[in-house]
Amino acid sequence: MRWIFLLVYVLFGSVANAQLPEMNRIQHGKIGISIYYNDTLISVGSNKLVVLIDEQTRGIIIRLDPSTLTTGIDSLDAKLRKGYHEDVVFEGEIDLDHLWETEDAEGSFEVEGDLTINGESQQVSLFGKLQESQQGMGINGLLYLHFDPLLIDFGLDELLPLFAEHACVEILQPIRIADNRN
Repeated sequence: MRWIFLLVYVLFGSVANAQLPEMNRIQHGKIGISIYYNDTLISVGSNKLVVLIDEQTRGIIIRLDPSTLTTGIDSLDAKLRKGYHEDVVFEGEIDLDHLWETEDAEGSFEVEGDLTINGESQQVSLFGKLQESQQGMGINGLLYLHFDPLLIDFGLDELLPLFAEHACVEILQPIRIADNRN
């Protein structure tokens, strides 16, 4: 039943700061992508990333509307948006027995799951760290994830010519860690 609510929220829900029970996204996350374009390193980013974590199942869903990606270079932004046709979605499970216990390896973990870009899905591993923080405004943790995808795996090499074969992707998501942790 919880996954039905999650699906409805992800597909039709507002991207405002509302929360679902047991979900820990309280505001949009940030994504930064470093990649070479025509032999020049560029930064691509968005502050409209949606990251949802289910504390009970340790499931994680990351959703990005590619139209929110920017480089600060209008002509390049137009080329990037032309390469994507639908939301980028990652679904996986965080590999920690007790999700919010950061004493174990300082909260470092691996997340395996399926990344879907333009209808092409590949199993990928994201590497992350969960760190408690005193940020205020209900934020008491930061989730950091990173991975290095190959563009060819998702058919983006043809859609985005002059871009390097792989990119470095970093995700930062402020979260609310529940008081009733395991």
